[in-house]
Amino acid sequence: MKEKWKYKKLFYLMLIIVAFSLGVTAIIISGMINETDGKEAKYWFFEESMQTGKTVKLENVYIYSAENNQIEFLYDNIHYAVEGTLAQSFQGVADIVISGDQISKVRIKPDGASGVLYSYDDDSVTVICEPEDIETGTDGDKNKSADSIEELTRDTAIPIYKAEDGQIAQANWNHMIVGTSEICCIMENGQVCAVIIEESLPTDIRVVIKNGSSIFYTELYVKKQSEGTLVNVSSYMTEQELEVLELDDDKGLILCDKVGNALGEAYEGSFRIIKTGSGMVLVNELPIETYVKYVLPSEMPKTFHEEALKAQAVCARTFAYDQMSNQSYAMYGANLDDSTSFQVYHATGRFAETDAAVDATEGEVITCNGELITCYYFSTSAGMTNDMSVWGSKTPEYIKICSSEDTESPFYRWKAYLDISSVCEEERGKLKSVEVTGSNSSGYVTELKLIFDKETQILTKENDIRRALGTYLQETVLNNGKIRTDFSMIPSANFTVAEITDTQIVLEGGGFGHGIGMSQYGANQMAQNNFGYKAIIEHYYHNVVVKNI
Repeated sequence: MKEKWKYKKLFYLMLIIVAFSLGVTAIIISGMINETDGKEAKYWFFEESMQTGKTVKLENVYIYSAENNQIEFLYDNIHYAVEGTLAQSFQGVADIVISGDQISKVRIKPDGASGVLYSYDDDSVTVICEPEDIETGTDGDKNKSADSIEELTRDTAIPIYKAEDGQIAQANWNHMIVGTSEICCIMENGQVCAVIIEESLPTDIRVVIKNGSSIFYTELYVKKQSEGTLVNVSSYMTEQELEVLELDDDKGLILCDKVGNALGEAYEGSFRIIKTGSGMVLVNELPIETYVKYVLPSEMPKTFHEEALKAQAVCARTFAYDQMSNQSYAMYGANLDDSTSFQVYHATGRFAETDAAVDATEGEVITCNGELITCYYFSTSAGMTNDMSVWGSKTPEYIKICSSEDTESPFYRWKAYLDISSVCEEERGKLKSVEVTGSNSSGYVTELKLIFDKETQILTKENDIRRALGTYLQETVLNNGKIRTDFSMIPSANFTVAEITDTQIVLEGGGFGHGIGMSQYGANQMAQNNFGYKAIIEHYYHNVVVKNI
């Protein structure tokens, strides 16, 4: 009998504990209900609920303050302040339910994985989570476990919030930098429903190493320079059943052919190889300053004046930082690629002259109104720089048309000879003539008519014009008299039509590249005339400041 009573007492005690726990939960929930004073509703969600008689749910708002009988939150890029109190201090993501002229419920969303953004696409977010402390003995010693990678599914459209200078603001995907941004994923029903970005400054950059015009490799051979070990990447990943392979070597990694012959200079940093359905994607991760040391000699001759090299180093660094959040390769955890689509990287090795220019300007970038500019630059002008009308785009404040002394460049003036006697397009027929129907004040063609046997084609974009005429390009005679036959497009869109016959069209032009931003040959000539690198930058860009990032 006593035994039964003991169990009864234990049962009643458990009931009391459960009831108390439920009561506390109810108190917390009820305490989070907003109490309004019946005044006329100020915001659309109160009005909508009052007019329809239905509740309005504001999903995934960011509550950033709940003090002095006022709840302040950010929703859909608008800040709101509503009378009310929360039973406990809270800052973060929640759902707010509106009933009539008051908040009837606040539901807090739980945090998910936190760490460094690894990659993302339309369906998922992958995070490198920080290692946890693990007990290693009875004396309380702890070690860090290895990093873990969490791949989380996400809703198609979710709010992104960014913490910056102690303030919270609405952001979007291009505010996040793979490999750098510290993020916190907010979860609901097993999916990411919101993301919070912490303020962070990148130190490394991730570059997709292209395989010609493609980003995919069917075969890939990598040699570790310190060991001389050749890795057949495809075979190794298949044998080890790997989707991602990480390789690093203190002395550098070399891309090779299948027998181990180097295909170029060694790469610093590490390689990440990702297996996809289309082939392997190769990503090189390295410090930004090291990256700039490989970009500089790839983009500007190392024989140029040191002040021109410094100006180019600042431009290359600015461009890199500006493109860090580019979404083109986010699914592979990369920021940009090594081609002219961004800026040429690792086309050559490193040199003392170019390394010195990078070191002398370490951390310096170009800003306009406190923000990084998209730092366009090009090889040679025909005497004036260009605006973005050649791309059909609005010209930003920092891009200006200015004079440029480029007379030392072999591309300052050129003649292009187009052979129209043999090429016949199936749909359009043979090209008979070209007609410039639009040019801007710098002399760049903004509209070109290509007159074929069967129809007329109108082109309005700089690259389209250069490529289309490049189809017929036979030879280009440069300013120094040299003849080039290896171009796939005409040097620039700054030209006039000098001659048309039944078999040939002759263009007279000047410059090399798009003409927007800083001219590299113009910068070199300015440097030779005793202009420093900051003066060069200020000549080619409007209302800018060179500052340390």
